[in-house]
Amino acid sequence: MADIEGLLDDLGNDTRRKILFLLAERPQFVSEIAEQLDVGRKAIIEHLRRLEDSRLVSSEEKRLSQGRPRKYYEIRREVFFNVGISPGFVDFSELESGKEIDEVEKLDMEMDELEVAPLQERKLAGSVILNKLESHMERLESEWVEMQRLLNRARRLLNK
Repeated sequence: MADIEGLLDDLGNDTRRKILFLLAERPQFVSEIAEQLDVGRKAIIEHLRRLEDSRLVSSEEKRLSQGRPRKYYEIRREVFFNVGISPGFVDFSELESGKEIDEVEKLDMEMDELEVAPLQERKLAGSVILNKLESHMERLESEWVEMQRLLNRARRLLNK
């Protein structure tokens, strides 16, 4: 739980969230980030240090054709959270990425095939896959909410 709390503290900062949005687009170096956010380089370096400590961001020095090497920062990993708040229960936890569901595995393989498909086919098949994924997510979210409700009900019964 301590790691999650620290991570939530780091994500609670507006500048760090903006940095993550920028890095989600592509790896960037300190000066680029500072310029886009209109924030001083020293402050950006400190925010990036916090994000590296949280293991959300990693850095790598790259030498371009000319000039000295630059340190590029990028998103290190995917992170998903579960936040549950109800009477008698508060939970913040990191969700593990898993592929237990056959349908998800099938969609994952379809996405792999799509990445090498011609553009026209990619657009057509991609929109079908996108609709399937959105529908699947809606079902999972509904099930998750219902399971949380039952879990909280069970906890309340045990606390009586």
